[in-house]
Amino acid sequence: MRRRHGAAFEPSRQDIDAAIAEMSAEQLRELVREMLVELDDRAHGRVVSAIISRAARGGTGWAPAALSDAEVAEAVAFAEAARRVGYAEPSDVDERLRRGTAAFLRKDYPASHRIFGALLRPVAEAEIDLGQHEMLDEVLGVDANECAVQYVVSAYMISDPTRRAEAVHAAIDGVGGAGFFFEPLHDMDRAAVEPLPGLDEFLPQWCAIVAQQAAGERRSEWDTEADRWLREVVQRMEGSGGLAKIARSTRRAHDLRAWCESLVGSADWKAALAAFEEAFELVAVKHHARGEFLDGAALAAQELGRKDLSPWLERACGDEGGAAYPGVRVRVPSSACRVPRGRTATLA
Repeated sequence: MRRRHGAAFEPSRQDIDAAIAEMSAEQLRELVREMLVELDDRAHGRVVSAIISRAARGGTGWAPAALSDAEVAEAVAFAEAARRVGYAEPSDVDERLRRGTAAFLRKDYPASHRIFGALLRPVAEAEIDLGQHEMLDEVLGVDANECAVQYVVSAYMISDPTRRAEAVHAAIDGVGGAGFFFEPLHDMDRAAVEPLPGLDEFLPQWCAIVAQQAAGERRSEWDTEADRWLREVVQRMEGSGGLAKIARSTRRAHDLRAWCESLVGSADWKAALAAFEEAFELVAVKHHARGEFLDGAALAAQELGRKDLSPWLERACGDEGGAAYPGVRVRVPSSACRVPRGRTATLA
C-alpha cells in the first residue's frame, strides 16, 4: 500500500507579511539578490524589469543608465535585419525591448519611440517570426503589452500638441497586435513616468477621433473598441452626465450599463436608482440586460434603505415575471454593476 502524504505545508500570508516586516532594508536587498539567481531566464527578466520600473517610479530621481546613440541605432538596425529575414530569437528581441523601456524610464522618449516602433510594429504584424505558436507573452521574457503602452506614451510625449490625438491613435493602431488597449487613457496614465502634459487640450481631440470611428463602426448591438474608448474619454471629460447622453441617444445595453455602473462606482445610489429605472425602460423590451437593470435598481433601493418597492419597480418585477409585491428577492449576478458574486438584494 502506498504511503499517503498530507498536503505540503505553506506558510500563511500573515506569517509571510510578518517575516518581511521584520527584515531590514539591507536584508531585503540581500534576499532579492540571492533569489534572482534562482530564477529561470524568463522569470529573472520579468522580476528584474519590475524592480527597475518600481525604482524609477519611486520618486527618488533614480533612472536606468542612459542609452548611447550607438545602442539605439543598433536596436533599430537589429529590427530592420530581423524584418528582412523574417525571424529573430525571442531573447534577442527581449534585450532590445528592455533598452526601449530603459530609455522610457529615463524620459528619453525619442529613443524609446524609435526602438519600440522599430520592433513592436513588425512583431505585431507578424513580419518578424519569433517561433511562437501562441501568444507573444509565451515566448518573450518582457511584457509586450507594457512595451506597447510605453510606445504610445512616447508618441504622446514627442508629438505636436495640435496633432497629438492623431499620433496616439496611429501609435495604438501600429502596435495593436502586441498590446491590448481596453481603456487607452487609463493605460497611458498608469504607464507614464510623469504627468501627461497638455491633457486638457488632448482629450477633446481624442474624443472627436474616437467618436467618428465609433459612428462609422456601429452597425448593431455589438460593442466595439471605439465604443469603449468613447465612453472612457466622455466619462473623463463630462462624468456620468456624459455617459447618460450617450446611453440615451443609442439606447444600447453596453452604453446604458456603463452609465449605471459609473453611478454605482461613485456610490450615488439615488442617481443610480433613477438610471437603472430609465435604462430598463430604454433598452429593447426583450433584451437580456433588462434583468440586470432590474437587479441594479433593487440593489440601489436597498442601499438607500428603502423598505418598500417603488411603483416603478413593483411594476417592473411584474413585467419580468417576478412577484409584484414587497418581499421580492432579486439575485444580483456577478456581471451586474460589479457587485460581489451572489449578492442578494432583499426588499421587505
